[in-house]
Amino acid sequence: MTQDEVFEALDLGILYVVFDPRSPDVDVPPQFRNQDRLTLKFSVYYEDQVEVDAGYISQILSFGGHEYLCRVPLAAIEDWRIDDHEFQAAPVPTAPKLRLVEDS
Repeated sequence: MTQDEVFEALDLGILYVVFDPRSPDVDVPPQFRNQDRLTLKFSVYYEDQVEVDAGYISQILSFGGHEYLCRVPLAAIEDWRIDDHEFQAAPVPTAPKLRLVEDS
């Protein structure tokens, strides 16, 4: 998945990414690190902003009420899909929380 594909997908709704959490440089909660595959949902509609930088997507996500900053290399993403229907009834925020982090 490329950085441009991430931005396009997030513009359309929730981005589900499927990856192997055992891959190098993946940072997810410890209870998921030994699974073969993991699916995470990233969205500009969540309270914390999505960051897309230098080949990674990251966001603070909630797992059973516990927050964790998940960071997934774009190269580790095996599959992805967009859910553009989940927020049809929800108000759309005026300023989505998406931030591109430039390389220095």
